[in-house]
Formats: sequence, structure tokens, C-alpha cells
Amino acid sequence: MNRIEKKINVLSERIIESIVKISLGKKPGLFSNSVFKSMQDHRNYIAMLNLYKVYIDEFKGKLETAEELERLSNFKRVIIFSYNGENLF
Repeated sequence: MNRIEKKINVLSERIIESIVKISLGKKPGLFSNSVFKSMQDHRNYIAMLNLYKVYIDEFKGKLETAEELERLSNFKRVIIFSYNGENLF
């Protein structure tokens, strides 16, 4: 895995973790990462939440085919674009 792929994976995982934590009623604390701290008031929070819902609704529980892996990769990139402030809708 190259450096760019690693950054994509780390950031997309932090975004998803933050969405899940917020949906469970958790609030960021002093030592929370910057993604979690910014997520609750993020202007694209609802868009990212909806992207995650759609991805989960269509996920079959495992990644076996090239198409499934490509879908995951595309999801990670789109959610990062949204986090970085790009309007998708």
C-alpha cells in the first residue's frame, strides 16, 4: 500500500468512526481526533451520513469481487471529498 492509499484509508476510517460515535450519542473530548471534533458541526455531515447509510444498505457482509472492492474504494474517496468540503449533491 502506498502513502496516498494509506492516507485515504486512515482518513476514511476516522470519518466513519466519527459518524458512528455521533450516532451513538458520543461527544468529542479533549483527546479526540480532529475529525471527530469537527464532525458534529461539519456542513456536509448529513451528506456523509447518507453516503454511509447507502453503502451499508448495499453491503453484503464481505468483499469478494473486484466490483465490491472498487465500490469500497469509491465510497472512501467520495466520503473524503465530502469531508473536505466539496458539495456532491
